[in-house]
Amino acid sequence: MTVTAADAQLIRCRQVGHTFGTGSNAVVAVHDATFDIPPRARIALMGPSGSGKSTLLHMLAQLEMPTSGTMTGSIFQARNRPGPDTIGLVFQSPSLIPALDVLENVALPLIFAGASDTQARNAAHGALELLGLGWLMHKLPEELSGGQAQRAAIARVLACQPRLILADEPTGQLDHATGHSVLKVLLQAADTLGAAVLIATHDPVVAGLLEEVWHMKDGALERSLEQGRS
Repeated sequence: MTVTAADAQLIRCRQVGHTFGTGSNAVVAVHDATFDIPPRARIALMGPSGSGKSTLLHMLAQLEMPTSGTMTGSIFQARNRPGPDTIGLVFQSPSLIPALDVLENVALPLIFAGASDTQARNAAHGALELLGLGWLMHKLPEELSGGQAQRAAIARVLACQPRLILADEPTGQLDHATGHSVLKVLLQAADTLGAAVLIATHDPVVAGLLEEVWHMKDGALERSLEQGRS
């Protein structure tokens, strides 16, 4: 089978949009977004609050379905809805389960995806070690600092070895130094996995760590020639 340039894209969006509600109550969150996400991409998505960044990320993660346009790509070829081993989503809040220790929190998505307890724990341990958190694996979330908790949330995504990592303001609740450290760790781990990364952020310093910067305004996506890290 011949692999075309289109097939090689992880995700191809053509005039994708999402509208909440109908009639006079309709709110257009994203409209006519056209872009590709290739393997190993490093993209920052910038824009003010309410510009549509989170909605776009949620569509890519299949938490929200597009109400217009088409979304295709190699991530969708193996299954109708991508699982945690294809797309991982890091939220602004770590959202760790208080009753579970760090290892159990990181292993949980794999167990939900059908992995055995041993397989899930081994993968979780490896992800925690990759992020330098192995020594915290038996701690409860309440015993972690903000930066440690966000690293644990990143480990939860990395344990599934996704092909695309989406992060929605992952440093928004952290101080500048801690946030910068967390982002560096995320990008280094993504390099190890060979995963693409798209990060929604307000912070130009965070955007500067990425290779490409996109902008959203009033639901419209603007591709930028601006470059981040070299």
